[in-house]
Amino acid sequence: MIRLNQKKDKLMLKQSRTAQEKLNKSLNILSENVISSSCNRDGIITEVSVAYCNISGYKKENLIGKSYKGYLHLDDNKCIMDEVLDVLKITNIWIGELEKQKKNGKLYWVRSSIIATYNNKKEIVGYTSIEHDITAEKSKEKFMANMSHELRTPLNSIIGFSALLQKKLENKKYKDFAHKIQGSSKSLLALINDILDLSKIKDSSFTIEPYSFNAYNEILSITHHFVGLSTSKHLVFHHTIDTSLQNNFFGDWQRISQIILNLISNAVKFTPNEGEITLDVTYVNTILIIKVIDNGIGMNKETQDRIFQPFEQADNSISRKYGGTGLGLSITQSLVDLMGGKIELESKEGKGSTFSVKIPLKKLESTQGIKIVKDFKEEKKENSLQGHILVVEDNRTNQILVEMLLEDFGLTCDMANDGLEAIDMYKPHKYNLVLMDENMPNMNGLEAMKVLRKKYKDSCSPIISLTANAMAGDRDRFLKAGMDGYVVKPIDEDDLYHTLAKYLLP
Repeated sequence: MIRLNQKKDKLMLKQSRTAQEKLNKSLNILSENVISSSCNRDGIITEVSVAYCNISGYKKENLIGKSYKGYLHLDDNKCIMDEVLDVLKITNIWIGELEKQKKNGKLYWVRSSIIATYNNKKEIVGYTSIEHDITAEKSKEKFMANMSHELRTPLNSIIGFSALLQKKLENKKYKDFAHKIQGSSKSLLALINDILDLSKIKDSSFTIEPYSFNAYNEILSITHHFVGLSTSKHLVFHHTIDTSLQNNFFGDWQRISQIILNLISNAVKFTPNEGEITLDVTYVNTILIIKVIDNGIGMNKETQDRIFQPFEQADNSISRKYGGTGLGLSITQSLVDLMGGKIELESKEGKGSTFSVKIPLKKLESTQGIKIVKDFKEEKKENSLQGHILVVEDNRTNQILVEMLLEDFGLTCDMANDGLEAIDMYKPHKYNLVLMDENMPNMNGLEAMKVLRKKYKDSCSPIISLTANAMAGDRDRFLKAGMDGYVVKPIDEDDLYHTLAKYLLP
């Protein structure tokens, strides 16, 4: 009996050792392949995986007992870690991106998921992080952002000056030339935007960034974009904006407006001269409903089944006759899907098309401060702005363009060539507003803005970002950094007026 029990004990011991060996093997595999680390509640590192050491170049003994902040890049990231710790005191997880520094000084990016760990008294005793290396993804993102910036900068001058020429030229023939230049330039800009968006869709890096906006005002302000387009083709453009939208909402207006712009541009393209286009926007039971209706060429059932696929159009003859890449509707579909919405198409060949979009949208309870505005094109005719502006811009051609636009608005301005010049020139009593470029030599726009804010505090005039940085997240990044507004290049004259009017209407 004793011998039998001994055999059982030996068997159990062997099984236990086998299980432990398997567990240790699994843990070693995880350690070698998963970038993970742990720290105490003060951010002092207590454990790191082999993969963490491999990617950072540090040995385990160099990391244990050191502050996590010491291995992040830039002061901004160190501030982010303070924010992370504050968030984790309230919730149990933080997910975001961090830029870190290797032992050899090279930088790398990780997407990090950080969770709080607790003791048996439910008190936070530390934090554990699981990370994924996204350096290649960020490098591509940086390349795309630089490419976007470099393409937008010359287009800003081409589109801006061709618009000014249309207003100034008396000769009808030359005026038409300027109109054609502007139309072609805008088509090129749309193509650039579509290619960048398609790249982000393929990388699954398309994001939705919600913020507060007044739906009625925003929808009204974009309708004028199509007045010129419809006039040039002798189209009749109708729009109906339900009064239920006279409120503040929380969503990504930039993406919603992109949907509207894509659908109406599509309708304009495929509606022959003398046709009609209607934009109808309502809000019912937490759903934003957008309808774009045209009486254009329409499409058959077979075409409807594939029209939302990238690079698809009805057929090659359509592409030759009407132009375009077939990306617009594919991108629109992706945007609608990301916002949890739905897009439907009703069409009949030769009879026109109706695109219906339904997007969940949260209405904000507070209506304080809401002002329903008129079409800004009409307001410009009635009201000149008043004020003296400091324009911070390093490109001489863009300086001339901005000065002429501001002059049309009734404003005067001085020019600074970079952030350092802006700091030297700026005086709160002298300038009513600052238009600040971002990518400049010596000192960029965000750095200059921070210096001015710190030096003049509440007496500092509004500072508006005027930049060719127009990738997803840039708007939110500039506003979070402290800018009072964001205008993107190529400059849309009405968007610039809209932004300046908030501060400079007499």
